Amino acid sequence: MSQPQKAPKWAVIAANVNMLEANEGELNEAFRAQQANDPGGHVARKNELMEKFFHKIYRLGRKLLLYAKDTNDQLLINQASFTESTLNKLNEKEALLTCGSILQRGNEYLAKTAG
Repeated sequence: MSQPQKAPKWAVIAANVNMLEANEGELNEAFRAQQANDPGGHVARKNELMEKFFHKIYRLGRKLLLYAKDTNDQLLINQASFTESTLNKLNEKEALLTCGSILQRGNEYLAKTAG
C-alpha cells in the first residue's frame, strides 16, 4: 500500500495565504457595509451638528449680553449669561430649551432695533 503523497509545505502555506487574503477581502467588505448601515455614524453627525448649533447660540448669547448691558435689561442679562460648555453639559432637551429662549430673545432684539 502506498501512502498518500503529502503536498509540499510551501504549497500548503501558499493555499492558506490565499484563503486568508480572500477572507480579509470579505471582512473588509463586511466592515464597509456595516459602517454604511451603522446608526452610530448618524449619531456622531447629529452630535457634530448640535455642537455647531450650540456654538452659534453661544455667540448670539454673547451679542445679546452686550445689548442687555447697554440697555440695562436685567432679565436678558440673566438669560444670556451662560457658557458654551454649559450648553454642552445640559441634556439635549434642556439645551434646546435654552437655545429656543435665546433665539426668541434674539428675534425680539431684531424687532426692537428694526423699528
